[in-house]
Amino acid sequence: MITNTFPTEQREYARQHRKRAPLAGIRVFTFIALIALLPTVSVCSQAVTETDKPPVTKVFINLNGDKNLAHRLRTLIDAEFGDAGWVIVNTANDADVTITGQVTMENTKQTLQLGVVRIKSLTNDTGVTIDHCSNLSDGDGGELFENSANSVSKLIKERYPKIKTVKLEGDSDMSLSDTFGNDLPAALDSLGLTLVSSGTADLVLRIDLQRKEIPIEATIVEYELTAITRDNKRLINQTGHGKLAAKLTGSPPSACPQRFMDLEWLYRADPLLAASREFVRDLRTRRRVRGKSELPRKTTRSNQERTVWHKQAA
Repeated sequence: MITNTFPTEQREYARQHRKRAPLAGIRVFTFIALIALLPTVSVCSQAVTETDKPPVTKVFINLNGDKNLAHRLRTLIDAEFGDAGWVIVNTANDADVTITGQVTMENTKQTLQLGVVRIKSLTNDTGVTIDHCSNLSDGDGGELFENSANSVSKLIKERYPKIKTVKLEGDSDMSLSDTFGNDLPAALDSLGLTLVSSGTADLVLRIDLQRKEIPIEATIVEYELTAITRDNKRLINQTGHGKLAAKLTGSPPSACPQRFMDLEWLYRADPLLAASREFVRDLRTRRRVRGKSELPRKTTRSNQERTVWHKQAA
């Protein structure tokens, strides 16, 4: 018997076709939608990149004054601009920004402030005197005896290892530092020494706090920098000064001559390096504010509505 199965297969194929049709339609629609969106995404990405990318700024630098210092400052500024992507040119006519400046140097007389703790033993009329150097400062005042009570207490303990009690003579003068007077009892106690105010003691001391002025000669650099645009509008003006070197002009104090062998701590920060960094940073900030292409104006919705209204009215 021959059975005709064709109509059944045909109906089954038709049902499979109808099941696949909706899925195929969705795929086609998604593909078309992606194609439509691609140009929009590309345009938006390109617009953001072009807006955020600042144009290359050309700079001409002309510094006068001390020849060596002017060359040094120019080199430092050149390096800062190189890191920022700005270009140094050889003439003002080729520049978007022209920097002019003056760098000078002079030697001046100054003084350092040194705190000295004079310790005099009055026990058994020995009259032993020890000078202990405390803090050294280039300022006019301030606390010169911070943490000195600990150092003085250790010095007393090392000098007189067998004592247990200490008394200060009534004429001791510690008026220069409340900090020293307040810290001394606890500093002595931490070493097993007791500060007594009356009666007998193993050791009687007179302690005087002194402030000494130490003359030095400092090399001071002064600078002035100005930046103007191609159309002669001033962007920034900066002036400043700082120490380049320092040396002792007289004999060092006998208590601590080694403290004055190296005064590099007075000029460890290079004033010209600091000046170049600050100047370039401020100049770039001002340049971004003035340059529309470097800092696009933020458009608010109200601005957009007013712009549309003006166009319609026109």
